[in-house]
Amino acid sequence: MHIVYILHSTGKYTGSSKSFFMLTHYMKYNEVTFSAVLPDKNGIYEDLCKNNIPVFTTPYRTNTLPPRKSVSDKLLFLPRLAGRLLVNMIAAIKIEQHLRKLPRVDIIHTNSSTVNVGERAAKKMGIPHIYHLREHLEVSNLHYIPTFNSFLKKLSQKGTYNICITKDIQKYYRQSEKPCSRVIYNGIYNKRSELPIATKKDYFLFAGRIEPNKGLDDLIKSFILFKKQSKANTKLYIIGESNDNIYHHEIKKTISDNDINDSIVEFGYREDIDIFMQHAIAIIVPSFFEGFGRLVAEAMFNGCIVIGRDCSGIKEQFDNGLKLENKEIALRFNTIRELFEAMNNIYSQPTEYSEYANRAFHTVNQLYSAESCAQNTFQFYKDIKEYSNQ
Repeated sequence: MHIVYILHSTGKYTGSSKSFFMLTHYMKYNEVTFSAVLPDKNGIYEDLCKNNIPVFTTPYRTNTLPPRKSVSDKLLFLPRLAGRLLVNMIAAIKIEQHLRKLPRVDIIHTNSSTVNVGERAAKKMGIPHIYHLREHLEVSNLHYIPTFNSFLKKLSQKGTYNICITKDIQKYYRQSEKPCSRVIYNGIYNKRSELPIATKKDYFLFAGRIEPNKGLDDLIKSFILFKKQSKANTKLYIIGESNDNIYHHEIKKTISDNDINDSIVEFGYREDIDIFMQHAIAIIVPSFFEGFGRLVAEAMFNGCIVIGRDCSGIKEQFDNGLKLENKEIALRFNTIRELFEAMNNIYSQPTEYSEYANRAFHTVNQLYSAESCAQNTFQFYKDIKEYSNQ
C-alpha cells in the first residue's frame, strides 16, 4: 500500500507535524510506503529528505477566506481570494501530474481540513481521499471557501473519508455514526513501561501560544489569588511565544500592576518541555478550546498533574480517563475561582493528588500511544481499500 500525505504546513513543532512523523514511523512496519507533498521547502522539508521520504513541493494555500479585519484587508479581499483560488487550482493540477508518475498511489491523506488540493487531485485520479479533521475553524476566526456547509457536502462525497481526532470534532463536522468517518486519537509518545519520576520543584507550568484563546489571562488572575492566599515563593513558568503583541502587553501589565514580576518567568519556545513537565507541581491548560489538547496528553505521559478547563478536547480526555479508571485523572475548572482552588489544593496537599498522575499515565498509555494511533490508522486504510474494491 502506498499513501501520499498532503501537509498543510511545514512547521516543525506543530501538533500536525509531530503526529505525521509519529504515524509514518510506524507505517513502515506495516509494509506501507509513503511520500509527502509540501507547500514549501521550509521547516520539516530537510528532515523528510534526511529520512529518505520522497517529497514533492508546490505552492498552495489553505482553502479559507482571506482576513477581513482592517480596512486594507477589506479592500484587498477579492484580489487575495482570487489569488488563493488560482494558486490552489494550479497546485492541484501539478500534484495530480506528479502522482500519475508514481508507480502506485492507493490513498491520499491530507493532514488538515484546511487544505483541499489533495482532495481535488484524488477526485481527478479516482482514488480515495482522507481529510484529517483537527480544527474548529471558528475558534481561529477562519472560514472555509465558500462556506462551512459546502465543506460538509465534500465530506459526504463518494471516495472521501475522514479521521477525527476526537468525538467532539466528529460531532462538529456532523460525521458521527457515518461509516466514512473514524475517531482516531493522536499518537503522542511510544508506550512507556514506567511513569517518569522526578523531584518536583516549586513552580506551576503553562505552555502554549500566548494568545486570547489559550486563556493565559485567566491563569494570571488565578495565580495572583494563589500568591495572595498562600504567601508562597511558588513561581509560574510560561513556555511559548506570542504573535499577538497587544494581548501579550496586557498580560505583562496585569503582572506588573499586581507586583508579581519576580514570580513569573517567561522562557519563550523550548524543546526540552518534557523536563519542565516532569518537575512541575502541575501544568495548567486554561484554553477555551482545544481540538484534542495534545499538551494534556504529553504532560500525562511525563507524570505531570494536569489542571485543565473542562471543555472541548480537554474535557473529552478527562472523561475518557474517568471512564477507564473510574476516578478523575486531572483537576477540572471552569472559572477563575475554581482554577485558584485547584492550584491551592495541589500545593497544600500534594500527596493526596499523587494518584492522579498514576491514573493519567495509565490512560494515555492505553489511548494515546503512537502504536495505538498507527494501528487504528492502518486498519482504516485497509477498510478503505476494501470499500473501494466493492
